[in-house]
Amino acid sequence: MIHKISIELKIIISIILFTMIVVSVDRYQFSNNTMQQFMKSKKSKNDLLINTIIPIIALNISLGLEGANQEYLQQIIKQNDDLEFFELKDANQKILYTYTKTFPQNSHQKINGGNFYSKKIVDSISNEQLGLINLHFSDKEFQEVKEKNIETTLSIFLITLILLILFIVIIKREFRDLKKLNSYLVNYDPKLNNLTLAHSQREDEVGVIHNTIKSMVEKINSHAQDLDEMNQLLEKKVLERTKELIQKDSILTAQSKQAVMGEMIKMIAHQWRQPLSTITLQISNLEITKMLGKVIDKRQEEETLRQISNTIVYLSDTIDDFQKYFHPEKETTRIEIHELLQKAVNFAIPRIERQAIDLKILKSKDIYVNVYINELVQVILNIINNAIDSFVGLHREDKFVHLYVKEEKNTLQIVIADNGCGILEENITKLFEPYFSTKGKNGTGLGLYMSQKIIEKQFDGKIDVVSSKEGTSFIIAIRR
Repeated sequence: MIHKISIELKIIISIILFTMIVVSVDRYQFSNNTMQQFMKSKKSKNDLLINTIIPIIALNISLGLEGANQEYLQQIIKQNDDLEFFELKDANQKILYTYTKTFPQNSHQKINGGNFYSKKIVDSISNEQLGLINLHFSDKEFQEVKEKNIETTLSIFLITLILLILFIVIIKREFRDLKKLNSYLVNYDPKLNNLTLAHSQREDEVGVIHNTIKSMVEKINSHAQDLDEMNQLLEKKVLERTKELIQKDSILTAQSKQAVMGEMIKMIAHQWRQPLSTITLQISNLEITKMLGKVIDKRQEEETLRQISNTIVYLSDTIDDFQKYFHPEKETTRIEIHELLQKAVNFAIPRIERQAIDLKILKSKDIYVNVYINELVQVILNIINNAIDSFVGLHREDKFVHLYVKEEKNTLQIVIADNGCGILEENITKLFEPYFSTKGKNGTGLGLYMSQKIIEKQFDGKIDVVSSKEGTSFIIAIRR
């Protein structure tokens, strides 16, 4: 809340509080000192009067001059207007003289207060008590001084208030230009260049601030114009660069598809070779039987035709599987993840038939996900093929490529682990760069690059690699 108060208001409140506190403390101390000095002076005067009249009264009582005492005391009363009560008693408490201005005539009434004095009259020679005097002085002068002090205090506060009002008016007048300048700055938009400040003729700090801001805004406008030109140039360069990157990505994608297609054609040829040989052998057997002039048993002929038909269906199914694999998916499909892994493994089975590699999926429970099946199969198959390649020239027993799945909070991790030759540490950082390959002329260097792109763009995930001489693990993390 304090931060919302303007500086002007803070200054005004601070000055008012400071001034009122200083004036109040000063007046309090001055009034207190004045009243104390007055009371001390009054007491000294009263003490002087009492100490003056007691010896004379004692002498008159010793000589038995009561009349002289009365005349003397009447003269004292006339000379001291503030004396409101006076009472003279002898040693036997007999009232010899009494005077009252405002108090009741009953001399026995007890009078209390700071202005009341009771003094013994003692013979200076015999030290015998001759009597007692009671005096009470009026506090009229004290009240007058007090009222005067209050009037003076009120006058000082009034003058102080008037001066504060004048000071506040001056401050508000000084802040008026600053407020106007602040309003201009709040509405200032460098793009519109809508700050119209004239040069200030003031030579004080406000004028310096005004002219400094005007100069600063002119520089900002100049730099803003330069920045706009630079931004337009950068936007043009970014647009051109984006087009180049899109074109490059298209080329890389096409090359990757061609490389994958080459691998697929090899796999199709491998899978077709044995069934085609079987069909050729079965037809040859029929032809040889006819050439030998033997009668072909109808049942044998039907069985041979049935086997040939089943083989042709198998070949057709193989083509359908590869056709589905190359068909891009537009929508995600719900599938049990281990079934998806099995699709990828099925494509790789022809490559491991004669290599004694244990390629299998480790499953603990069913896990269902919504994914782009063909894209994920492409990535997994590419990594499986790389794992199989890692065994080339490696003499190791118990070769394996194992696939398994781990569940995290919002992530599914597909792990493809092998015990092949591993990846050199200096090659791991380059592994996902385009055209980088450790296979020499046999590698395109696009498989892992495209796999990473697919996982990042299609699945909002990532691929990590952990490798050593004992083998390599690829961890594909995708969001569920």
